[in-house]
Amino acid sequence: MLPSPFLPYFVVNPFFMAEAVYIDAGVLIAGAETDIGFFVILAGSDAGMILPFTEVAGGGASEIGLGVELGRIDFTGPIERYKANLLFGPRWKVWLGPSTGIFGISGAIFTSEVKGGYIIGAGIQLGVGHSTPIISGGFNYGEVK
Repeated sequence: MLPSPFLPYFVVNPFFMAEAVYIDAGVLIAGAETDIGFFVILAGSDAGMILPFTEVAGGGASEIGLGVELGRIDFTGPIERYKANLLFGPRWKVWLGPSTGIFGISGAIFTSEVKGGYIIGAGIQLGVGHSTPIISGGFNYGEVK
């Protein structure tokens, strides 16, 4: 929790205790996804590093468009085993959220099994393109390089 200078209450910090945060931008075509972005490492021996990445994935979705994503990454194992290179490799991802048919916002979750635990990511995606109105979502499997 962080104090807010604008509110008399405490607000939740969505990145509190995260091992890393990420931001990316890319293209999604009915579940096929390609992104470029970067990780900011917040914990472990690699803390302070900023690492670029690319992501390519295939799956199924009700969307075609451009988007950006911001999120947090957690490691389920002991912090002594957490290294930035664990963020790279295969992963599963699902997302769901409201859509106007042109603009959408989704919550996304991804996971990958790594040595010593799991990498779990959670983020917010904003997109523009064509999608099913009211609710839009999808899933894919891909690799972060």
